[in-house]
Amino acid sequence: MLTEAKEELHKYEKQVEKEYTELSKSIMMRYHEEQVWSDKIRSASTYGTIALMTLNIILFICVQTIFEPRKRQKLAEKFEELLIKKLDKNEETGIFQQLYHKYERMDEKISKLLTDNNLYPIKKHNESI
Repeated sequence: MLTEAKEELHKYEKQVEKEYTELSKSIMMRYHEEQVWSDKIRSASTYGTIALMTLNIILFICVQTIFEPRKRQKLAEKFEELLIKKLDKNEETGIFQQLYHKYERMDEKISKLLTDNNLYPIKKHNESI
């Protein structure tokens, strides 16, 4: 009976060892499958990141070479247009002021001549531009 019990114990120990080996193999297979999926996801993530970086670089280059120069050119044209309008307005104002000052001086000279000769008293015009 002791030999039978030893044989049964040995049989059960082999069965436990076999089951443990199968469990270890299944855990290793599961771990390997998860590693493969993790590598695939990491690879896809890397390619996605590279694609986004490439898109950002392309957009940056397009903005700097195409859109910004157009924007600067439009701003420069608008600024030049406003500057020309302002200069034209200043020139017109300057011409009117020069004419007004000439008129004032002529008026003063005429009134001085007339008052020196006591011909006609002239009233000054108080107009301003």
